[in-house]
Amino acid sequence: MLEAVIFDMDGVIIDSEDSFFQAKDTLLNELGISVDSSYHHQFMGTTAEYTWTKMKEELAISLSVEECIKRMEAIRKDIIKRDGLRPIPGVLDLIMHLHKQGVPLAIASSSPLEDIYYTVEIFQLNNTFQVLVTGQDCENSKPFPDVFLKAAKELDVKPANCLVIEDSQNGTLAAKAAGMTCIGYNNPEFNNMDLSKADKIVEYFKDINIDICKEMFLLK
Repeated sequence: MLEAVIFDMDGVIIDSEDSFFQAKDTLLNELGISVDSSYHHQFMGTTAEYTWTKMKEELAISLSVEECIKRMEAIRKDIIKRDGLRPIPGVLDLIMHLHKQGVPLAIASSSPLEDIYYTVEIFQLNNTFQVLVTGQDCENSKPFPDVFLKAAKELDVKPANCLVIEDSQNGTLAAKAAGMTCIGYNNPEFNNMDLSKADKIVEYFKDINIDICKEMFLLK
């Protein structure tokens, strides 16, 4: 049965994936490195530490991982300051709908806790989420299940009774590895993501409601 819904943040609640891509590309360009835009897709849903550790190895980056993360975050903050932070269409209505139905909610994101708090604050979601979890506090990044299992533990619910909403391949793999039911959000801006491991794929958040969430557990 449905006990809780766990949301990823970047690409699910906020339209932020492009700012990550821009920030990484800007830093790589500063280092004289150019990659195809599709290169970044493999890192969607993972932590900055994992991303830059792998990129440093693959692209022979001279800076340390810590220096890369610090510089990328500074660039990204400038991008957000310039462009603002936008919610994914329909997601705020879904969050409020589930909250009004009494469903416990959590955010489990690979982004820093500071960014999660900022998102919750700017969209006035402080009273809707019981638990906020960052993958940076976990031993393993997505596609490992650590962040989702931590969210379930803090919600005090069974992983098998959790529904995860994700938009990336790494995220859906992590949700399923946690033994959870998963809805894959097929973001039209990144519709080449492999969401095949999700139990259900949607293109619009208006297509999700409490009845659909409950039905997904009845079908198991």
